[in-house]
Amino acid sequence: MPTSPALEGFELVTHVFVAATGDAAADQDRATRLWAGLDGTLDRRTAIGHHPTEVLEGARPGPDGVLAAAKASGPAVHQALLRRENDMIWLATVRAVAPGEPGTWPDLESDWDRFDGPRGDAVIGSVRILQARTDRPGVAPDPVELSDAVRAATGIDGAWADTGIAWTDAQLGSFAVWEAPPAGPPPHDPDGRTHRRLVVVAAHDRDPQLSAWTWTRGPYPTPLGRYLLQAATLRHEYRLRGRRDGGTSLDEADRRCERVLALVRGPITADVDPALTALTELTSTGPELVTRATRLREGARNVTIARRNMVLHLGPAVAGPFDDDRRLAEWLERQLDNDLTYVDTALERLRSVAGLGERFVERGLQRAQERLQRRRELQQRRQERFNLTLTGLVGAILMALAAIQAFGYTPPLPPAAVPAMIALLGAFALLMSMIVVRISTTSRAVGWALIVAAGLVGATAGWLVQSWAQEGPVGVTWAAAGVGAVVGVCVTLFRRP
Repeated sequence: MPTSPALEGFELVTHVFVAATGDAAADQDRATRLWAGLDGTLDRRTAIGHHPTEVLEGARPGPDGVLAAAKASGPAVHQALLRRENDMIWLATVRAVAPGEPGTWPDLESDWDRFDGPRGDAVIGSVRILQARTDRPGVAPDPVELSDAVRAATGIDGAWADTGIAWTDAQLGSFAVWEAPPAGPPPHDPDGRTHRRLVVVAAHDRDPQLSAWTWTRGPYPTPLGRYLLQAATLRHEYRLRGRRDGGTSLDEADRRCERVLALVRGPITADVDPALTALTELTSTGPELVTRATRLREGARNVTIARRNMVLHLGPAVAGPFDDDRRLAEWLERQLDNDLTYVDTALERLRSVAGLGERFVERGLQRAQERLQRRRELQQRRQERFNLTLTGLVGAILMALAAIQAFGYTPPLPPAAVPAMIALLGAFALLMSMIVVRISTTSRAVGWALIVAAGLVGATAGWLVQSWAQEGPVGVTWAAAGVGAVVGVCVTLFRRP
């Protein structure tokens, strides 16, 4: 009975993808922090080729895209490359168990767990590739035969080990590939996972080909590495789509449209405040929807580019983790296109309803202007009538006074009442003047002056009545004047608009 193949030559390849910002200083800082994250896992004093062992200030990547490269001294394989790939800063490492020393993938992963690089949204994705070779030279690895050995070597239970695929590269040969659960707690949404863990096994005599597929081809990226970068970009866009649901929802935009339409369908009134408020809420949604549409177009374009590049680097995927990436890309393209259609439709409706609302407000403002004009004309006619009445009244008083003086007539007033009568006539003239001014303005100062004038008329009238009735003590005179002042003020306040 043939025995199952065994695994040997355990290695761990890692890829960490960090987004570049386009700002030279910020990108320099991100690259430096990413490279410095290896401090606890790699002695970076030994150079690889002509590349610097540190990220130099203001340095630009060479033709191979490498910013820095280093390896550990000693027999153990432990190397790292930091490169710039378009708008991505890419850290790749490989570590292997030293010849003759025990150790498997969990030991290598435990060492990598000390990596202290950037966290958060800056990290587009990271991948751990657990790779090994079988003990059978010249025999293509069979994922079915290797499932138990792979499960045992990783120390990760589950059905994932039964879902491996055989993958053939036209130049590098055949490999067995699995996707294992990522390190750490399970992701809330597997499609949006930032971290991935692949297992790749090659035949015993295919070690150079295995490295050229997963780790590096000299200083240049490998097909699988480039593919994983595009897949990380794809899943990053998936996560961004979930975050774009924030802000004003399309349902809320529709409700704002309905509020404006409800006002437009009603009668046009001079009170445009409700319509202005609803219209302002509606139009404030426009820039937000335009921004969302722009982001959706950018996201859809990025997904299309990532999907095409994945096919370019590995060819059409038919099964396993690569097919999962392909199906996610196709689904995400459709969803982003649908999202964009909904946003564009909402924008079109918003613009149409906003136009109706603006015309409605314009007509309301026109009606308010007409009402204000009518009110001004009415006030002007009212003031003209009052002026005519006041002119007639003053003219009559002056005529009477002139006649009294001409005929030498002496009014039958007690001597004590004469000063009160003179004061009353002066207060009355002041009151009439204040009424004229009050009609033409709504100033608070004029209003208080009118009240004071009315109080003076009441006070002098009370003085006159008391003086005419009988001559009494000064206290009685002041009391009568006070009562008259209170009456005059109260009447004015009661009649005040």
